[in-house]
Amino acid sequence: MLHLVHARARPTRSYLGGVPRGLPEWVPSFVDEEGEDADEDAMSFVGQFDFAEAAAQESHEWLPAEGRLYLFYNLRWCPGGYAPEHRRGFAVRYVAGTPSAPIDEWEQAWPEWPDGDLLGLDDRRVPLAFTTEPADGAIGSWAGPDMDDVIQTARLARAGYDAGGDVDPDDPDVRAILGAPGDLRVLLTIDASTLDDWEGVADRLHVVVEAADTRRGEFASAWVAAGYDE
Repeated sequence: MLHLVHARARPTRSYLGGVPRGLPEWVPSFVDEEGEDADEDAMSFVGQFDFAEAAAQESHEWLPAEGRLYLFYNLRWCPGGYAPEHRRGFAVRYVAGTPSAPIDEWEQAWPEWPDGDLLGLDDRRVPLAFTTEPADGAIGSWAGPDMDDVIQTARLARAGYDAGGDVDPDDPDVRAILGAPGDLRVLLTIDASTLDDWEGVADRLHVVVEAADTRRGEFASAWVAAGYDE
């Protein structure tokens, strides 16, 4: 498992907030700055995460060695990820390869981007670094730890159940879903309590992936679940 911390001393392609870089194929609609007259399904850019930067610290056979993961989330709705309809409240995109521009040029070449609620960070980025050592003020984790409750929620919601409702664990269909073959893992956790601008969103966001898919560089089945402290 890796820890996500503030990158204070070196350039990085991993960060929260700001605008997505190197994502040519797909751009979501954005919430306007005041949150008015916006599509209720509009999403905000949470951040992007570079697999090569992570692999330089710790490699995982179920993850690509390079490429970038982009996370978008509906901050007006804040879906918990426990019901099937929450699928329209988040988006996870993967772009393979390494940007051709050197990182210093890539960092400076910011495109024009629609005004929007970019995680409430006022167009500021929080640059991230991956480390194997636990650190005070860590923003989250990468490639673990696996959390049974988060994975169970993702399994049920992806199968069409409302995991936040009355799900009978003794129901044969439910038992079959929870016991079905598959290797769901928590790829990314963001701890919102470390980010002042996230107040009122969720305590944590988890990205759950199917290891069999991510080995092939496929992230279409990724699921996002929110966590709340009791």
